Formats: sequence, structure tokens, C-alpha cells
Amino acid sequence: MFMLPVIHSDIIKSLSQDCHRAMKQIFDLCYAPLCIFAMRFTTNMVIAEEIVSDVMNKVWQNRHTGYRADTFREYLYTATRNTALNYLKQKQNLRKLHDNWAERFHDELIEETPLDQLITKETQSQLYSLMNALPEQCRKAFLMSRLNDMTYEEIAAQMNISVNTVKYHIKTALQKLRAGMEELRG
Repeated sequence: MFMLPVIHSDIIKSLSQDCHRAMKQIFDLCYAPLCIFAMRFTTNMVIAEEIVSDVMNKVWQNRHTGYRADTFREYLYTATRNTALNYLKQKQNLRKLHDNWAERFHDELIEETPLDQLITKETQSQLYSLMNALPEQCRKAFLMSRLNDMTYEEIAAQMNISVNTVKYHIKTALQKLRAGMEELRG
């Protein structure tokens, strides 16, 4: 690994005074070694270069914060490492999000067979029968929650009942629907 050179205090002082030449000196001295350092995390030179460019941009944006020459190298290493780790974390989160969406909509991407369609229709019919068997207030609260995406507070206001009563109705509806579906399957 290439070591970062010592950045002299006069360059840091000039940087804090908005000297573009000082920033160019820092860039010229540190860019390549920091890219090699960032490659340890990303294993991709293009991404490493983007990360180091972001770090250099932050250095310029924060030039008035009073960098210290004796800790500036450590700051650059730390900023590069943290930016690389944040990139990897974001990439991992995007991959998880993509996987969750793919899993969630997998069934919709597969063409249904006539048997699948028949089973779906029968299940829906059974579910509608079970919902119609619910007490009126219970069914009404459940449908407002699930079909209209209303909050418990909105349902309570519309039905002129307490939020706890709404919670009770929805809990009861879910329990009866689950029990009814299990009974039909079993």
C-alpha cells in the first residue's frame, strides 16, 4: 500500500483560506494512495475513485473546520474507510431491498395455471363467506383497515368508537378469519 505523504501545516492553512492551489496539492499527493486504500474495501477501481473523489469534495467543503496537519493523514484514511463502508452498506441494503421485492412479487411473475386460478377463486369465495359471517361492526372495522388503508384513529372517528374498540374488532376479525381458513383447509 502506498502511504500518504505528510501534509505540511502551510498547505492546511492555505486550504482553510480558500486556496484552490492548496486543495490541488492535497489532491495530487493523496488521490492515488487513497484510491488504492479504498480498493481494499470495494475491489473496484471505479468505485474506489468515486469514494476518494467524495472524500476530497468533503475536504474542500469542510476546509474552514480547522484541519490539523498532524492528524490530517489519519483523517483522510478514516474518511475514505467510512465512505467505503457506507457505500458497501448501502449496496447491501439495496440488494436486500431488491431480494425482498423479487420474493414478494415472485408469485405475480409466474403465470397461473387454470388449477391455480380455480384454487384462488375458491379461496377468495371462502374468505368472503367468512368475512360476511363476522359481526357487522367487526367486519366494517376490518374492511376499513385492510381495504381502505385507514388508521385505527380514522376508523374510530368514522365509526364513533374508541381506538381500543377498533383494535379489538380487527383482532377479533383476524382470529375468526384465520380459524375459519384453517378449518376449511383441515
